[in-house]
Amino acid sequence: MKVAFVMPDEKPTLTLPLVGIDPLLLDAFSQYEGPSQQNSPRQDRTSTGAGAEIVDPLGTVQRVDTRPDAPVPILASIAVLPFSDVGGGSDHEYFAEGIAEDILTELSRFRGLLVIARNSSFTFKGKNLNLRAVAKELNVDYIATGSVRRAGSRIRVAVQLTYVPSGHEVWAERYDRDVGDIFAVQDDIVRTVAVTLEARLGQAIASHAAPRSVPSLAAYECLLLARKYAELHDSAHATPYAERALAIDPSSSQAHSAMSYCAYIEWLQNPDEENLEKMVGFANAAVLLDSGDASAQAFLGMALTCQQKYDEAGSHLQRALTLNPGDTKALAYYAEWLVRTGDAEGALRNMDDALLRDPIPPPWHWEIRGMAFLVLERYAEAIQAFARQTKQFWYIAAYLAICFARLGRMDEAAAELAKALKVVPDHETLRIQVVNEFLSQGARDQLSKGLSLAGLD
Repeated sequence: MKVAFVMPDEKPTLTLPLVGIDPLLLDAFSQYEGPSQQNSPRQDRTSTGAGAEIVDPLGTVQRVDTRPDAPVPILASIAVLPFSDVGGGSDHEYFAEGIAEDILTELSRFRGLLVIARNSSFTFKGKNLNLRAVAKELNVDYIATGSVRRAGSRIRVAVQLTYVPSGHEVWAERYDRDVGDIFAVQDDIVRTVAVTLEARLGQAIASHAAPRSVPSLAAYECLLLARKYAELHDSAHATPYAERALAIDPSSSQAHSAMSYCAYIEWLQNPDEENLEKMVGFANAAVLLDSGDASAQAFLGMALTCQQKYDEAGSHLQRALTLNPGDTKALAYYAEWLVRTGDAEGALRNMDDALLRDPIPPPWHWEIRGMAFLVLERYAEAIQAFARQTKQFWYIAAYLAICFARLGRMDEAAAELAKALKVVPDHETLRIQVVNEFLSQGARDQLSKGLSLAGLD
């Protein structure tokens, strides 16, 4: 049966070389500040699933039973530090980062592993590493380190796995491959690390690290750069790379997800229907191309959340977490869904789970936490959370106006409201866009009164 879907008409406008990219485009990721999280003993941590009713993009409803018979214990905790680029020059650093990031992502699929997210582990890039200090900061037992040497069509990947409490290097391996085999190298590393850490789960763990659908290497390099800038909410730089990846490999689910992410950032800055429709269109395409891609399911769930199609959105977000329980982006998107649908307390618990896996999260983590505090009328905490989001979008200004007004800080409330009105100048439209994204009538009334108190007509 053929499946038809409509995609945006924009054509890729940038042609990029695959090597020797301008180093100015390869700035290091911003170093995010955040508290380290001291966690409870690891033997007490568990990961549990939940039943979900999944509605696919064709409207087919299927019941997915994700509840295990018993909680799955967290048997080990690991951080994958950014791999070093040996002799390749600064213009190849992103390639080494991408290999480490994909290994981290694949490891996070295992329910028995507590995997520290990229935003935390990559803050140690370029530093003289004392593994004990890193392990203490991230609260892990195992650390994976590595290096990548790329020369022409050949690549060498070296990986070491250290059990930090004893300082013992429990495993080390070197892979020499043609560059076109890099995905096979990554899968080999994932299987070996997983089996080493979770010997008690044996082949059941290793079988989950099956080869995945990946784009061509050329598209992959562009995807790495698109992800890099998208995480910084820099759509101007991310979009051309995502477009190039899609042009090289139109069948890539990951390229469509990257385009969806770029459209999402544009929509956050400019809340018009065209940007939202692009986000939904690309996310739908990604899921149609690969329904087993957790990232694609998460982006579609977030897109449908923005469209206020909450039943469908929840199904896709739950599916994303079923596919990859350690995906902190999916955890955060699901938390936002919980806030909007009336469970702000549940959202905070979900964000706590994300913080456990990513103790130094990206700034937008605090935006979602701030939304939960706002709905719970914990205004001072909401202000503190919103202040940690480096991208102060117009709707955050509206949220802050409510918080300040509720606390009697009227000058600050008026200043924040003015910022929101610069982007959405119509008062009634602003009220509708801020208030109507929440399902609970109580939350809507609370926010609407707060906007009026701040001075909105």
